[in-house]
Amino acid sequence: MDYLTKSKINAETLATAQAKGLTITVEHDDDTSAYNPRNHSNSKIVTSVRGRKTFSDDTLSNDLWGNNVTDAAQNYARENGIDFNDMIYITVYGYSHSGLSISASPFSCPWDSGTVGFIFESKKAVREEYGVKRISKKIHQEIVDRLVGEIEDVDYWLNATYYIVSVSDSDDNVECLCGITSDDDKHTSDVALDLIAQIEALEECA
Repeated sequence: MDYLTKSKINAETLATAQAKGLTITVEHDDDTSAYNPRNHSNSKIVTSVRGRKTFSDDTLSNDLWGNNVTDAAQNYARENGIDFNDMIYITVYGYSHSGLSISASPFSCPWDSGTVGFIFESKKAVREEYGVKRISKKIHQEIVDRLVGEIEDVDYWLNATYYIVSVSDSDDNVECLCGITSDDDKHTSDVALDLIAQIEALEECA
């Protein structure tokens, strides 16, 4: 039994599987592109950064960045035929040290952190979403809060460790679940127990 399985599945669940003639395997899930929260968002992140995981939707060259994020957003809008006044945007900050973290707020470290981009939504799309002709201060703040939450989601995706939990029997029936992020062995063990139940259901139908 490999170390990853023993460290992620508790002894009780391992004993349950063994008694039923089943094998539990836990391994790293390295193909995490499907879990990227940018796959399901109406906003757009623009950066000049390319790293271990590409989290931005578009890039802006350094020579168009200007002196601040407002300059960058204006230049991006001009280069892409977008009305700058139609953009609701906030700054994206990055911290690079043995990996990359991003935030909607500045990091405390002045050496390894700084502005890496911005995230924006179209006001036209927001008006259509809310069914209004004018974006109120309340709606504007809701969109800003949503953008902050999206940055938090991306940061989690960038730094989470993903696992695949599999259960197999002697007849090569395999049930698995990908994209497990919890390091709590109880959660991983509960996933394994659910998969054991699915394997048993397959065997009953065979």
